[in-house]
Amino acid sequence: GADIDCEFPPSTLILSNIIWERADLGSSGNLDIMYKTLGETREFSIIGRPKGSTLHFFGHSPLDRGLYRCLATALDPITQHTVTVFQDVPFYPHFRFGVKEFKPCCPPNGIYKDFHHGPLLFK
Repeated sequence: GADIDCEFPPSTLILSNIIWERADLGSSGNLDIMYKTLGETREFSIIGRPKGSTLHFFGHSPLDRGLYRCLATALDPITQHTVTVFQDVPFYPHFRFGVKEFKPCCPPNGIYKDFHHGPLLFK
């Protein structure tokens, strides 16, 4: 399994449950339809905290890679109006099997690094 977390600042006055969605699929993207079309199922749980949430995947595959968003309704302390607050959380786990491995495009020179294919390292 795998976990992704979001945590809002202590000063945020959360009024609702925190929910999760995939932020990189746009309005036409639907995870349930995508998984059913490909014959896959997903099980996950959400663990709530007063100022945050954890999305736990019981199993994950390359289909789950993407940008997730946690959202909640909060009270603006200045205007006393309700507002939607959110936090984007990238989820790009490394898979060793069944996924093509890509080599970095260019050798690192100490200043530039291929951020998409490995850990961030500086000399």
